[in-house]
Amino acid sequence: MIGNTTLTNLYLTTTDAGDLDALARQAPTTDDLLKLADWLGTNGAAHLSAIARIELAERLITRRRFLIGAGVLGLGVITGCGAEEEAVAPTGTAEMHTVVDAYGNEVVIPTNPQRIIAADPTATVALLELGVVPVAGGAVEGLFPEAGEGSWHPYHYALGAGEMTTFSRNNTSFELLAQQDADLILIPKYFADRLENLDDYEQIAPTVVIDTSEGVVGAVQNAAAVIGRTERAQELLDFRKYQLQGLAQDVSFETLSIAHTSEGGNFFAFTDDNVTAALIADLLGVKIVPDSSISDNPSDQGGAYVSIELLGELSGDVLLETFYFSDTPLSSIPVYDTLPAVQAERVVTEGFDAGVLEGSAGLVPQVLLLTEIIAKLVEVEL
Repeated sequence: MIGNTTLTNLYLTTTDAGDLDALARQAPTTDDLLKLADWLGTNGAAHLSAIARIELAERLITRRRFLIGAGVLGLGVITGCGAEEEAVAPTGTAEMHTVVDAYGNEVVIPTNPQRIIAADPTATVALLELGVVPVAGGAVEGLFPEAGEGSWHPYHYALGAGEMTTFSRNNTSFELLAQQDADLILIPKYFADRLENLDDYEQIAPTVVIDTSEGVVGAVQNAAAVIGRTERAQELLDFRKYQLQGLAQDVSFETLSIAHTSEGGNFFAFTDDNVTAALIADLLGVKIVPDSSISDNPSDQGGAYVSIELLGELSGDVLLETFYFSDTPLSSIPVYDTLPAVQAERVVTEGFDAGVLEGSAGLVPQVLLLTEIIAKLVEVEL
């Protein structure tokens, strides 16, 4: 048993590498955040919240990888497949099976793929959360503001993103992908729908298009079904369900608007058909306004890009403002001051990243952000 005081200091003092090193030597050799957070909970960190234990687990994994690289710790069983699912060495003849992709196409793929290319961030993050580090992952510049000069969220690096080749999703080098000796490529359907050169991927390796219309949950479930990680996917979904149950609140306001500015003189409204907006509405027992009829330009996961002239449609009792690739706040738009929530001073604008909220950073970061947002929305009534 590790003393509570030590763990409290580890959580509060980010520069105390000595204590973190000591903990790294005692903790299980797994890069599974949920399992490691559970271990922390039964080894002196029960006083920390579930979120705090996950954050501590992230720091612990990152530090342990550094120690291994420096030769201070032995490698142990730390792979892209997690502690309990060691990678199986490829054999001369791989066992194959057939899957049906999001387009209804039958694709023959290895039963146990070892070298997977993820064509965009959604597929990359799904694989990382499932305990698989792709040989290459497609990134979008600026998608994760927390990345600094890197391409990925700190959470992704904790899961091993630094070990893979990163390439530009929007300017894909097929020569680079061909060099990865991949045995499988995963592409989310919303991205595949835009491609005119899907066959370029198919010439490199068997290519499976996965449905992500249900957001991060669908991405994790469908990627897991393809690569045989359904048990791990269920662990993640059970964690999500457990955390979200604790977020449900009764509030006095009846309607909620969620939006952020966008390029081209538009704003993005999280309408009632948006997966994330529907989740928040369910947790709080409120109605999302406006509804999906506001625009004929819906996104693939619900929500809509709407002309600035229709900003007045954000008529919710409370307004939650997020941001996404834009430094322009909604408050810069003249009609903003006429919104009911603004006049009632019931606006929550804390710089919440809409991408993370919708799951672009993964299932766990989404749950952590939802925890913050729900707390702020409840606070607005006080």
